[in-house]
Amino acid sequence: MGYDEINLNVGCPSARVQEGAFGACLMKEPDLVSECCLAMKRAAQIPVTIKTRLGVDDLDTYEFAKEFINTTSKKAELDHFIVHARKAYLKVPLIHSALK
Repeated sequence: MGYDEINLNVGCPSARVQEGAFGACLMKEPDLVSECCLAMKRAAQIPVTIKTRLGVDDLDTYEFAKEFINTTSKKAELDHFIVHARKAYLKVPLIHSALK
């Protein structure tokens, strides 16, 4: 098809994504993300990258982001990440629920 790369987006927090347990839900599953990326690399002859966020829900520490990137980069042999400088909310914080 002429694409330059394949980008796995594990940063989308939409309700539809949550129902399917993909997108930002995958940030909680770095081993699964690594397996997916390895499978894509085997099937394609172009680079595979990950687009992610700094965190998801209460998993928003520097250590979490570092571990996610370290795990996926090593296990999937990736060297390129696109990082949105914000976190994903998969559940509505209580303060938002109270405003409805």
